[in-house]
Amino acid sequence: MHQAPAGSMDINQSKVLGNISAIPDLLKQGGIEDPTEKAAGKSGIKDISKYVAIFFGDLGTFEQVQSLLIWRSLEETFWRHYQYDVFGMGLFHLKMACVDAIWRIFINPLNSRQDPNSLIKFTHQHRPKETGKITKGPQFHQMHEVIVHNGLALWLDCWRELAAKRNLAWASLEDFATTKPTFEELMEMSEHLATNFVARADNDLYELRGKPSATRDGQKENILLMHQYFLLYEELCWGMNVGDIGRVETLFPPWIYMFKATGKHKYAGQMVTFLTDVHFVYPEGLR
Repeated sequence: MHQAPAGSMDINQSKVLGNISAIPDLLKQGGIEDPTEKAAGKSGIKDISKYVAIFFGDLGTFEQVQSLLIWRSLEETFWRHYQYDVFGMGLFHLKMACVDAIWRIFINPLNSRQDPNSLIKFTHQHRPKETGKITKGPQFHQMHEVIVHNGLALWLDCWRELAAKRNLAWASLEDFATTKPTFEELMEMSEHLATNFVARADNDLYELRGKPSATRDGQKENILLMHQYFLLYEELCWGMNVGDIGRVETLFPPWIYMFKATGKHKYAGQMVTFLTDVHFVYPEGLR
């Protein structure tokens, strides 16, 4: 692909008017302008009337561009009503929204911090000086590391527990590793872990929550959910890092539900709009 660095623009992009100015400015830097100017004799202009220009950005930019398309829908030419403008959701910003949703579920509610197996209690073990910042509103990198580090520790602990149940001589993962298990054995154990240590809406979790209160294990239920949500985040990060966009797309539905449940309705709505456009609005080539 041909890439060209864009020059800086003294434009306030937080408003629709700013996006009206920024989009054609970026195109102009790439030699793309209103084709009517070409008809008027201006040289060097590329006509993109048969094409689209894809822009990527955060949710705020997405909303501004949507308003822009509505504002300009009555203009006479495709250029003036920005017909060429197709917006793509910036996945890094989606990743930030996922981190915030997990924070709203496991850390922000006061009641979620009382459990000795709560996420903030786990976090205190490896970040004792940052728990105050994390409870009040962490930065992205802080909460990202909370999810990744605690997830790794929890999963390693699950492996240790399962290994110890299979052989009492395996008191630690180091002992288990000395036996040099085969790949088939590791796969069988991993499937057992995924089946028994992760919340599954079609079976385990609903059954556990349906039991009488006196027999329910609230800590186990919370940990099962924590495993599920952390794994969803890990899978999203992995899919983005390796470019497996199909896998990322399959993760949209569960995150939409989580955004709805945590009050992030704008992101949930825009993700639904994006999926609808990709599968039912855009022509085959653009999809």
